Amino acid sequence: MNSYVFALILGLFFSFVVYWYIRFKYILPIEKRVNYIDDVYLKFQLFSKEIINNSYIPDTIGEYYELANHQLSKLHKFFPELVIILFEKQDNKWRIKHSISSEKIGNNLISDLVINILDRALTENDIIFIDNLSENLKKTFKNIAVFPFISSDKKLENAIFIMINSKKEFETILPYMKFLSFNLHYLYKVYEKTIKYREENVRNKKELNAVLNELDMAGSRLIKKAKERKAIREVFTIDRNNSISALDNIISIAGKVIEADLVSFYYYADEKKELSIYGKSYSTFEGEINHNISLLNDCSLYVKSFSEKRTIISSSHEDQKSFSYFIENFGLKSFYIAPVFLNENMIGLLHVASKNSDFFNNENIEFLNIINNQISEIMGVVSLSQTLSQKAQELAQLNKVKDEFLSTVSHELKTPLTTIKGFVSVLLSGEAGALSDQQMAFLNIVEQSSDRLAMIISNLLDISKLDGKLNFEKEKFNLVEVIKDSVNNLSVKASEKNIKIRLDNTIKNAYILGDRHWIMQAVDNLIMNAIKYSYKDSNIDVNLIDRGDVIMVSIRDYGMGIDEEDKLKIFDKFYRGKNSQANTQGTGLGLAICKTIIERHEGKIWVESSKGKGSSFYFALPKLKI
Repeated sequence: MNSYVFALILGLFFSFVVYWYIRFKYILPIEKRVNYIDDVYLKFQLFSKEIINNSYIPDTIGEYYELANHQLSKLHKFFPELVIILFEKQDNKWRIKHSISSEKIGNNLISDLVINILDRALTENDIIFIDNLSENLKKTFKNIAVFPFISSDKKLENAIFIMINSKKEFETILPYMKFLSFNLHYLYKVYEKTIKYREENVRNKKELNAVLNELDMAGSRLIKKAKERKAIREVFTIDRNNSISALDNIISIAGKVIEADLVSFYYYADEKKELSIYGKSYSTFEGEINHNISLLNDCSLYVKSFSEKRTIISSSHEDQKSFSYFIENFGLKSFYIAPVFLNENMIGLLHVASKNSDFFNNENIEFLNIINNQISEIMGVVSLSQTLSQKAQELAQLNKVKDEFLSTVSHELKTPLTTIKGFVSVLLSGEAGALSDQQMAFLNIVEQSSDRLAMIISNLLDISKLDGKLNFEKEKFNLVEVIKDSVNNLSVKASEKNIKIRLDNTIKNAYILGDRHWIMQAVDNLIMNAIKYSYKDSNIDVNLIDRGDVIMVSIRDYGMGIDEEDKLKIFDKFYRGKNSQANTQGTGLGLAICKTIIERHEGKIWVESSKGKGSSFYFALPKLKI
């Protein structure tokens, strides 16, 4: 029993010894290492947090160095035993930008060996640790670590020079310095980008301002040109028959737009061999402009401009003699003289003057060229108006003579023609005695020719009345009844060619306001025209169509049709198509009479036709609302 107890106690003792051996030998060092790592991590976390929280984007390089100094001070706060020096290289020379140490450090620290170490760090662009220093350096430093940071454009060449006690201390501060170097690199890159963007922004703003200024200037020019165009367009709203008023307006507009003191148009009078002001001058001063230019004065710039057909821009000091009238009376200093053409012929001069020296610039000259063209167009309209007025008077007189002639001739022919027809009828009836077959044939020809002549005279009288001041006797009537009467009256004529006129009786009433006689005349002419140009044994269709506000009438035949070129002139007076000239007789007035009657009743008439398929004539008249 005692032996078992002893063995148990001995086992427990050995177990206790083994436990503490393992704990002291293995576990305690591991725990110590873990605790050390935790402390290092917490310390680094605190450092990095402070660095990040106190970081900002610098506005200037001075602020950047202040930020770098501040962050190096933070590093020294965590490692107070360190000596930290910030070196800067400018113009290939190293100098101390900032130092953090318990002792004062000056530029006398910079020796050739230190410079070599700094240059090597910049060249390799990597961290350098030196522990095998020469005896001279060991007097000052124990161990050295150099952390370079260089900008991509080489504008910034810096190195952080740290004096440390041992390699272990170097390994401790290495992550701090890497983080610090990375942060400083990052901040400088951001600073570079910020400066670049700011410079670009400033440049863009300048360019934008330049573009905006140009746009403002262009806008001002466009507004000015729009005003100029608008002003010129306003001129053309004036009655062109009053040429002086139109010209006065454009002269006034020219003066106001370019802010001149005098604008005049000199018109050339061939009989007097001189240039005189046409219409009114525009001026900013009081007093009447009384100035004529004799073309006999070869020395005058006005005469040179007119004779040589060129624009002259001059000033008072260049030619006082030519401008003496304007200089002495109105104090004008700048002068513009430009020839005005009409169909390559000189008709006058545009004269513009100002009290300001060197007044005429490119914009003013460009606008005055437009004014010059407008004056030329106005004078062209004046010339054309005068010519047309003269021609119109001549044509009106000729038309009056023609109407009087037609009326007189028609009346003079109608009386003897009636007598001839009367005697022919008596002879054909046998009242004057029996006639032979040959005599009967001759008399029938005479009667047919008399009827044709009577129709011609009737058409001439009708067109003469319609062209004159004929007053229609308008009344309310049913157009359907007029159509029916016309169809019934001409059915006998149609039967001579075995043609059947078919009337659509769908519409019973279609009231219009018009002259019943003349509307009947138009319908008769259209149906007679259809009979004349229809083939034998064919049909003619007459239809009335209610279109709401108007009544449309169509008269369709199935004859030879009308050529396209004839359709354009079919309603002209005395016009007869190619086919009608060869196959039928007529005066060329029937359709012209129809057109005049329908249009004077505020209606419309037209034709649709295809060659070889017949023709359809339409007319539409306003329907009377009951």
